[in-house]
Amino acid sequence: MLGQPGIQASPTQVVDALDRLGVEVSEQFVSRVRSQMYRDDAKAARERSKRPPKAKSRRRPQQRKIPNRR
Repeated sequence: MLGQPGIQASPTQVVDALDRLGVEVSEQFVSRVRSQMYRDDAKAARERSKRPPKAKSRRRPQQRKIPNRR
């Protein structure tokens, strides 16, 4: 397609690639976007690993009533 640099590309390489397309960004901006992507990915992974909450409508098992001895 565009020969896009991957996530492993340095910010300088990303700035150069975007400059060739006519988009001006700073290396600092590229670094911020990359770190935000990593944070979002980590947050999504944490959410996926959480167990679903237990159902609160679960009833306690009834115990058998034993009649008194006489």
